[in-house]
Amino acid sequence: MDGNSSSGRAPVSRRSFVKGLGAAGAVLPAFTMLPRTSLAVDDQAYASAAIDWKQFAGQAITLAGAIHPWSSAITPLLPDFTKLTGINVVTDFAPETTYLSAIPIRLARGSSTPDVCMFATYGQGISGGWLEPLNAYYSKKSLTDLVWYDERDLLKTARTFSLWPDGERYGFTITSEAMTLFLNSEMLAAKDLPAPQTFDELLATARAVKTDAISGIAMRAQAGGNSTPAAMAFVFSYGGAMIKDNRAAFASPEAIAAVDMYGRLLREAGPIGVGSYEWYQVLDDFLQGRTAMAIDSSNFATDISNPAKSHVAKQAGFAAFPHLPGREPVPFMSHWQGVHQFQIKEQAGRFPVPAMGNEQADLVADRSCGTGNDTAVGLVERGFQ
Repeated sequence: MDGNSSSGRAPVSRRSFVKGLGAAGAVLPAFTMLPRTSLAVDDQAYASAAIDWKQFAGQAITLAGAIHPWSSAITPLLPDFTKLTGINVVTDFAPETTYLSAIPIRLARGSSTPDVCMFATYGQGISGGWLEPLNAYYSKKSLTDLVWYDERDLLKTARTFSLWPDGERYGFTITSEAMTLFLNSEMLAAKDLPAPQTFDELLATARAVKTDAISGIAMRAQAGGNSTPAAMAFVFSYGGAMIKDNRAAFASPEAIAAVDMYGRLLREAGPIGVGSYEWYQVLDDFLQGRTAMAIDSSNFATDISNPAKSHVAKQAGFAAFPHLPGREPVPFMSHWQGVHQFQIKEQAGRFPVPAMGNEQADLVADRSCGTGNDTAVGLVERGFQ
């Protein structure tokens, strides 16, 4: 199935998807979100850049990352990059929890690989001296055509996230993810229930649709830092904060109330064994129709919309994050960074920037998320540049 569903509805763009979720009570159907499938390189588009794409032909780089919608989306495009630049890309992807534990160790030890990697703990990488400053590459005309690249196509949060307070950039935003409410519309309709808008409505709905075979809601609960995004969205939406006056603020009344609601949802309406749930389990439960609702990354939109992967593509919908009465929701938003090591192969550090223009970048964004990135700009500051 292509981007046009058999119902005749036009596919939803990322921009209209974001706007739609901002409307109170809006539920967008999943099967209008199918990604485009064409991966062809537009030679004319790249020819317009004032860059010699072949200046490092014959070189190779290693790209490491998590098994994630972005890595799944970028992999089919790597042959296009090699065709354009003559640079071969070797991939090294691992499950996200494993990868997040291993990559700081590899970088701290000064391993010769990876050259380029997905990175999440930005401050740690900068303070540890693991990440190479990138401003020099942006300012070097033989490597970067800033007019052609047109960074304005990135969401503002994505553009600014990688800038350190001193103006240097050590990373390159490759994803923008926001916590999103996913609904199985058929399951809610069977109980004559609308999409919940407040946290109390979310709890009541989850309880009402839960059965012995189907959970009311699935969210991450495995002990570990990678399970915090959804819970932090609750904290922020309750008016709490992660840090206040340079101290952890999880003991605030707002944070306590938020975490209590998170726990109640999973205790009273969550799946059996939820204490072991990471995002993989949350997504799988929703795809298989084992849960009526889920809260997790907007990146899930593409897999949920794909009938080849999802048993619920036709009945799934996406809704805005819940809120307290009288307050706006504040869904946790995160940006994976593409970075390269401070100690790298000399030729890799001079790779032209950026080989991924708006057309190819839009393909990655469509295939990997469907929301946050208006341009998921490619493979980072060296290699896909």
